[in-house]
Amino acid sequence: YHAELANGLGNLLNRTLNMLNKYRGGRLAAPAGDLAADAADVARRVCQHWQSNALQAGLVAIWDLVNRANAFVEQTQPFKLAKDPAQAGSL
Repeated sequence: YHAELANGLGNLLNRTLNMLNKYRGGRLAAPAGDLAADAADVARRVCQHWQSNALQAGLVAIWDLVNRANAFVEQTQPFKLAKDPAQAGSL
């Protein structure tokens, strides 16, 4: 569990918070795109699972989002986009 938390959630939070502070002055833009839709879907699924006392299924859904978000960072490489003035606005 420690490895998954450190490598999955810890890595995502560390990368996201560092990029947010470095490239966006610590401010979030309005949610948009596929990842925002995935997050909304996971929130809905987690609520359903937890209301029916399916705690493990809820945690699995949360972890699916953590993995999806890490993959999104790897695919879009926002840390590279931010260094290109022409593409920095697309972050």
